[in-house]
Amino acid sequence: MSIRTIIFSLALLSLSLLAPRLVAQDVVNWLQDGDVHFRLLEFESAMASYDMHIADHPQDPKGFIHRARLHAVLGNQVASRNDLTIAHKLNPLSYLSVDSDLRSSYVSSKFYDYESNSLDDAFYKSPIRLEDYKLYLEEHNSFSEPDSVLMRILTNIKVGDFRQADFALSTITMTSDNLPILYDMHGLVDLKQGKIVSAIDFFSLSIDMAPEYPLSYHNRAVSYKALGQYEQAHLDITEALLIQDDLPVLHFTDAKIYQKKNNIAKAMASYERALELDETYVEAITNYSQLLKYIGEFDKSLVSINTALISGNETLESKYLQANRNFVYGNFRLAKKGFEEYLDSHPNDPDVIYNLGLSEVLLHSYEEGCEHISLSLQLQQNDKRNDIYESFCAHRF
Repeated sequence: MSIRTIIFSLALLSLSLLAPRLVAQDVVNWLQDGDVHFRLLEFESAMASYDMHIADHPQDPKGFIHRARLHAVLGNQVASRNDLTIAHKLNPLSYLSVDSDLRSSYVSSKFYDYESNSLDDAFYKSPIRLEDYKLYLEEHNSFSEPDSVLMRILTNIKVGDFRQADFALSTITMTSDNLPILYDMHGLVDLKQGKIVSAIDFFSLSIDMAPEYPLSYHNRAVSYKALGQYEQAHLDITEALLIQDDLPVLHFTDAKIYQKKNNIAKAMASYERALELDETYVEAITNYSQLLKYIGEFDKSLVSINTALISGNETLESKYLQANRNFVYGNFRLAKKGFEEYLDSHPNDPDVIYNLGLSEVLLHSYEEGCEHISLSLQLQQNDKRNDIYESFCAHRF
């Protein structure tokens, strides 16, 4: 055998040994290749690359997630949902850990919302506006109880201290003057605990006794919204606004109802009206910024979210908001720290405990994360959260 033949044979052997590695590298890069085309707006090439990645890695949720994003941009909503469904079945947390845009979609309009047992509403805090109650009570002296007593009870309800709220309510002697607001507060206690039908009954009693009291209409609208009865919710919030137009929370809830009815233009107008009345209304700024992002106004959205953080710089709600923002951008360590700081003040908040556990799972601290998710389920049952616990935690213990 000639030297040339030997060299040629060795070269072929080297290429054959390298080939699997090169092919594997090529396969791995289909996803990156698709992302490059996506950023260049070369959507047809991006779709081809994502298809190749999925063909080579059918068990990898990332391919389905990235293709779902592309389908959404192209307006193929059914195909996008189908891909996300497959990704979710492959890994229930994949859409959170892979893509910041999808994390943002998960959190969008969910920072501040009303109580729900849906995993989609994992990030919210109660937007009970103490300021609005205080404003109303200062303007209307029709209730016999001192404002300070009522505000303390409302504060207990807002932070979830229902036992103390119930006790304080039980010590107040009921009169024809104070019954409307007491019924309203009993309704809020039930609403915050997910007892929606009972809450509606209390709000209706309050309305029957004081038909010019706007906050009971507002709270009943929130309850109907939680039941998915958006038309009834809209009737109540409209009535509340007819009675009094200068309470920001009424416009906030009006916006939330319009969002549920997919009327984005009117939702934005209602958020804008809330912000005209109170330019530091953190909840309204936050949700308004998410709507701006939804319609593509990214620069305005960034300004709004930063305004929200500045407005609530030293508040507990701001820490919660910052933790959520860190979660959106994949800064799970900072998110974890923020949720822990919130729990220092409210250690039994099941939603924040769940958020903390989710952050820890995404940091691969499975033991800590699973313990927190388990604790959140002990405090408040939730089927979808339980599914995540079963998928990621049950087999570890």
